[in-house]
Amino acid sequence: MLLAGAVLLAIASCGNDPRMTYPNIYRNAGISFSYPDGWKVIRDETNTVRFIAVRSPATALFTVLLIPEEKAPTLEAFASQYDRLSGGSAAPAVGNSVFGSIERSAEYMHLVEHFTRMYQEKPVPYTRVYWRGYSGNAVLFITAESSEGEAPSASGKFDTILASLRYAGRR
Repeated sequence: MLLAGAVLLAIASCGNDPRMTYPNIYRNAGISFSYPDGWKVIRDETNTVRFIAVRSPATALFTVLLIPEEKAPTLEAFASQYDRLSGGSAAPAVGNSVFGSIERSAEYMHLVEHFTRMYQEKPVPYTRVYWRGYSGNAVLFITAESSEGEAPSASGKFDTILASLRYAGRR
């Protein structure tokens, strides 16, 4: 009976798998990923840094930055300089940010930041996750941020975008 319940739960959850509802695929200059309906690629620029930003209809923002390896900062330095490095793609944080500890996975180092932004003159809590990995001769930095209110719906979408991310030269 327990096995039957687990199978039914697995089948039912397949209908909610966000990877099955992401018809949008972004492909440009060696980078590709899928993203949800309603989200938009709002930026793809290449200067000394390649910067791609995808925004939800609300507060969520997913970014990919490729920085030449010889110019790439550490993950901590990148996180502390993110607003400047991203070209100010979002309203700056107010007050102090709180950073967690760096953790490692198979492909990335990652770090979590909690901060506040002002929205309509009210403080709104946000969370941003930073990842650092490699792409050929460049370092790949990925960020995912959302307000506390959008976090429950954005989290799975971020995971799916990250899982679908492909780039040339991936080590």
